[in-house]
Amino acid sequence: MSKDRSPDTLIRRAKQTRDQANALEEIWLKNALEDVAQAYEWLALKLADESTNSLN
Repeated sequence: MSKDRSPDTLIRRAKQTRDQANALEEIWLKNALEDVAQAYEWLALKLADESTNSLN
């Protein structure tokens, strides 16, 4: 798995995205960035689960 697509990298991107959202005043943009952060977390969990399943 490439480093850019590792669960750890995606979780880090989610945190960075949330930090960016918290610095904004526009609520619609904060909500959009929160959606992106959730997508990163979902993908990280999916990749971690696939990685675990491939080991079994």
